[in-house]
This record gives sequence, structure tokens and C-alpha cells, in this order.
Amino acid sequence: MNAEDKIIQKLVEIDEKLDTFVTKNELADFKDQIINTLDRHSAILDRLDQERIFTIDRVKRIEDDVERIKLELKIA
Repeated sequence: MNAEDKIIQKLVEIDEKLDTFVTKNELADFKDQIINTLDRHSAILDRLDQERIFTIDRVKRIEDDVERIKLELKIA
């Protein structure tokens, strides 16, 4: 195998490797998908956090009601 054949073989190998690289457009699309997914997750977490706050407040009101009922019934 002469030098010219080795160079051609190496170019073919490099060309095959280049086909596996991600293009700028593919990377931008992937970035957009990631950002959209993170935005959806952030919205879900915000709703869960609000729900947690309301749940804690509701539980406190129920506990207060239970204590008041216990006092009226002279259980506590």
C-alpha cells in the first residue's frame, strides 16, 4: 500500500467519523427540546409547591378544628 492509498484510506475513515458528529441545527433542536422540558418541569414543580403550601395550611386549620372540638367535648 503506497502513501496515496494510505491518505485516501485515512480520508475515508475521517469522513465516516464526521458523519457521526452532531450538526449545529441538531444541537440547537436538542437544546430547544431540553429547554422546553425544563420549562414544563418547572411549571409542574411550581404547582406542586403551591399545592404543598395550601395542603399545610388546610391541615393546620383541621388540626385547630379538632383541638377546638376536643375542648368542647372535654376530651382533651
